[in-house]
Amino acid sequence: MASFSGAIRIGDLNDFIAPSQACVVSLNGNKLEAKDEHEHQSIDEFVTKLSDPRITVVVSLSPQSIVSLAAIYNLHPAECVAKITAVLKSHGVAAVFDINWARDISLLESAAEFIDRYRHKLNGASTDDSSNGGAVDMAIDSSNININNDVAGPSSFTAQSPLQGPLPVPLPLPMLASACPGWVCYAEKTHGNFVLPYISTSKSPQAVMGTLIKQQWAVGKGIHPAYVYHCAVMPCYDKKLEAARDDFTVPLSSLSQSDTLDFGTDLNTSTSAAPIPETDCVLATTELYEWLQSLQISDNWAAIPAASFDAPFSNQVLSSSSSSTSSENNKDQYAGKSYSVPGGSGGYMEYIFRTAARELFNQELPPGQPLPIIQGRNADIKECSLVVNGQRVLHFAAAYGFRNIQGLMRKIKINRCEYDYVEVMACPSGCLNGGGQMKPGTVATPGVQGNNAAASSGENKGVPSSQSVQHLIEQLEISYHNNEYLEHRVPQLNPSVEELYREWIRGVPGSEKSKEILHTKYHVREKTIASAIADW
Repeated sequence: MASFSGAIRIGDLNDFIAPSQACVVSLNGNKLEAKDEHEHQSIDEFVTKLSDPRITVVVSLSPQSIVSLAAIYNLHPAECVAKITAVLKSHGVAAVFDINWARDISLLESAAEFIDRYRHKLNGASTDDSSNGGAVDMAIDSSNININNDVAGPSSFTAQSPLQGPLPVPLPLPMLASACPGWVCYAEKTHGNFVLPYISTSKSPQAVMGTLIKQQWAVGKGIHPAYVYHCAVMPCYDKKLEAARDDFTVPLSSLSQSDTLDFGTDLNTSTSAAPIPETDCVLATTELYEWLQSLQISDNWAAIPAASFDAPFSNQVLSSSSSSTSSENNKDQYAGKSYSVPGGSGGYMEYIFRTAARELFNQELPPGQPLPIIQGRNADIKECSLVVNGQRVLHFAAAYGFRNIQGLMRKIKINRCEYDYVEVMACPSGCLNGGGQMKPGTVATPGVQGNNAAASSGENKGVPSSQSVQHLIEQLEISYHNNEYLEHRVPQLNPSVEELYREWIRGVPGSEKSKEILHTKYHVREKTIASAIADW
């Protein structure tokens, strides 16, 4: 059985979110069965799609997966991603995308959403008790602090702020990150209506990537989305369930607006009317590794040529100058750091904190300057605060692991949560320690970054199986945040992302169109007796 996040190993795992069990109840009342999902989102299905001439297969790679595979193959992550991309394309994959592009969009949308929530909270815009229930009332003397309430802040997408466009309904603080499907599923099934308003509506990087591929890239290429098979390689088995959510399907309205699609002669009415998932398949890092091992190429990496990521968005929408960005900056993009956003789980706390400090309080925190992060009561709690004129105006946290999630929920329920934003992840140590990542005992060398000479000479005997998970995570963090190829740019300065907003979204992060396309919603899920007893 696959390994799933820590948030669903407590209590009745089968009730929460294991595709190898019966788990999430979909909106139409049909259970997502383990057998169905394992057969549906699997290497066998992936290989079958590669051999189907009707299907265009595309793959998106997560930075956490790349770092994990780079460790086991003893390659520098930049070299690893270039060679894996080449292998995928040589076996019929039409395009390989870097999920970091989608992560930039997710960060921009999340920052816009937080700033709007904060302004509403500070200005007392909401009188609904539910919007105030979980957070300690803000004791900020605004007469002593210059708070920027302009919709268009000092940062910009060229002529416009990337943080323009307030949400129509004020939502409460603390805002809780939504990129982790294990945490979201737990919240939907265990805490329901109480906690859902706190969860960010911004789509995760995987969900954003699926939207871009099926609604923009495919349409721009003249291919019906039903004929595009999007496979995401992720560090987490729980991501399979995220892909299966009814919310992440291609809306029929996006298809009716295009008359350039190749529907194909065999795409019958029932198929075209069925929901089209934006991400068809999620493969965990370990599953991609098993496929690569089956090709028997692990001892011959040197002979494999390098290949670049494909342009993240269709050339029919973006200019040729933007389409070359991915290739030119491939080294910079290999492990989630091309735009200088630290964080093995996506960098949400880091980026939103810096953006909020600038947009709300005109406090510029240079990208190279570390944030004032302190460790909480355990290694998986980190906190960061901004003090202006002697007052704490921002208080952020990262809370990883089920134990810390439970503590956070208790604080919100009793109105004792002092945080404005929390980066919540189900797995201890975050996504680099996802259930789908390579485990100690399989990693090629203690030094994560490549040493090909040693590898080719047979000097590397592998890490002993006694190596601790924590030591492995520390090594992956070093690889993930190595500054050798870092360009100090932030997501709003990503030229392709800027052009996507201008030409396709036709708005900025937080605008009405971006909320329609790049945000989602959550649902109260059925809770079984077994999980209720476990909670009791």
